[in-house]
Amino acid sequence: MRYFVAIDKESGKVIGTTGIYMETDEPDAAWLGWFVVNKKYRGKGIGSRLLDFTISLAKKMGKKRFKLYTSNDPHEAVAQILYE
Repeated sequence: MRYFVAIDKESGKVIGTTGIYMETDEPDAAWLGWFVVNKKYRGKGIGSRLLDFTISLAKKMGKKRFKLYTSNDPHEAVAQILYE
């Protein structure tokens, strides 16, 4: 598992996190882990940049598939759009 923290340069506050991990039974896949953006910073493209960063990292690692767990909870509707 590897995790990364996005920090606001002006305030020094954590504004988001992302992670990537692999399962031994799926060597060609990477999983998104602990992906979140602070509510105050949502809607500013930070989530897209974090997700792009994590996908790029998976590609550099030679992974052919990128997976995540999500739900159809209405509170996650914006995340669903981002993931698609």
